[in-house]
Formats: sequence, C-alpha cells, structure tokens
Amino acid sequence: MIAPAQVEQLRALLAGGFTVDLGKRRIRRPPDPVSATIVSLLAYEGLRPEELLALDIEHHVGPGGLSVRSKVVSHREPDGHWVAEVLPYTKTRRNRVVPWTAPQVRRDVRDHVMVTGVRRGLLFPKAGDPQQPWIKHDWDNWREDVYQPAARAVGITDPRPYDLRAAFVSLLAWEGYTMLEVARRAGHSVQTCEKHYAKVFEDVAPDERVTAEQAIAAAREPGVASLRCRSHLMSATIRASRRPALLTGRIGRTRRLHAGCTSPLRRSLTAAGSGARAWLHSAARLRSSAGRALHS
Repeated sequence: MIAPAQVEQLRALLAGGFTVDLGKRRIRRPPDPVSATIVSLLAYEGLRPEELLALDIEHHVGPGGLSVRSKVVSHREPDGHWVAEVLPYTKTRRNRVVPWTAPQVRRDVRDHVMVTGVRRGLLFPKAGDPQQPWIKHDWDNWREDVYQPAARAVGITDPRPYDLRAAFVSLLAWEGYTMLEVARRAGHSVQTCEKHYAKVFEDVAPDERVTAEQAIAAAREPGVASLRCRSHLMSATIRASRRPALLTGRIGRTRRLHAGCTSPLRRSLTAAGSGARAWLHSAARLRSSAGRALHS
C-alpha cells in the first residue's frame, strides 16, 4: 500500500528534478510540476489514467470536485501512426462526481493551472499541441522514463501509475467511508472494491481514524518525522534498476530508501526541497487568478 508519505516524496522528487544513473551515463530530469500534479490526482482522487487524461478544465474541474465522465483511448491508423480521442464515457460507462478529497488537492490543480497557463480544454494536453490528448506512446514514455525511476527511488516496487488508486482507497477507508461509498467514488462495483482492497478496510482501526486532509497535511509538513527504512540517511543518485534505490536531488535532505519499505498512514516526511519549494511558493502567490479559472 502506498502511504501519503511516499506519495509526497514522489511528488517532491518530480517537482524538484532528479538524476537517473544508467551506468555509463546519467540523465538529469528537470523539475516537472506537471508530473507532480498527475501523481496527486491519481493518488488522492482515485482517477484511472485514461480518465485523468480526458479531464477538461472547463467542464470537468469545478469548486466541488471532479466530474468524471470521459476517457482517452488510442488506436493505430492503417498507416501505422497512433491517434487518440476522448470518448464521452468511462470504463464502466457510469459517470461519477469525485469531491476534492482534501483542500490540498484542489490547490495542486490551481497551481498546475497557474504554472502551465492552461485555461480551457484538456487539463493535461499533449506536449506541443494543447488541443490533443496524450496517445498511448506518450503515456508509456512518461510511465517508463519519468514515473517508474522516481517511484522506485521512494521504495515503490514494480511501480505502475494505476496502483496509486490504492492510496486513494486507503485515505477514504481511514477517514471512515464505507466500502460502498469508496466504490462509488472510485468508479467500480462493491464486489471489485472488496476483491482488490478488502485488506485495506480490515487494517483500519476505528479508534485511530484520520481524515484525508490531516494525512496529506502531515505528509507535506516540513520538519516532521521522515520516512524510516532500514538504513541511515545518505546522499547518492537514483539507479535505474529494481535494486534498493538511491536518490538525490533538490529535496533538502537526501536519504537512502530500500525498495519495499513501508510507512504507516499516520507517518509523514519532509517532502519539499529547494526546487519543489520554489515552484510551490511561486504558484501559491498566484492562486487567486488560477482560482477564477476553476469557477471559484
């Protein structure tokens, strides 16, 4: 299970930039606040990737939450090239409204709007073409070149962006939502929710409930207890392998993480470093104008 602590460290790593060690050469990933926002919505709003990429800022993003009623699909044309289109229905063909899980998530979207300048159309358009959605090739590249190296660095084994939905289910379960309520927000049946996430609900302690807002706020608060694994903190680089990952970057304090380490939901870490903090502080100063774009 991916806890808010790991989600926030992953977001900070993406927002601040990092280096991937490929053995004979190293690749520097520049600060990428767009990817940080993608992770936030996958983990905290429980969207499927194809639903995320179909979000329209004017029609699907509002002050109360997200209206999920579309998905992006890709197919290969006879000439061999891939094209994508937005279909007016979801995987289950049931529209749903996902309220903001916490105020921090809505602020993430406002910051994204301010940083990218997106005011209409797709919230995450194809790079270089604001009118077009990502195609399968774009998503595959992002997953393999951006998300997976960063996710492995924070201890997420066999990382798939889709698995971030489990963090969303966990947040709602610990807040006290029933399986039926969680299933409705996630866009699947109660049977599917029970099949994949029954263990999450079994682990919830009724006397230790915590709201999603509290859990995310704790994970983002500088100076609180950091994610603990089996080794001391040290500085290194991310290695593109499945071995215990070593990371460094502009995230303030560097630390070594063992792949597979876990953290309780209540534990948090110092997530934002110099690069991430600079972006967040800059965006925060302009939230009011971004808020108008979200009909606030």
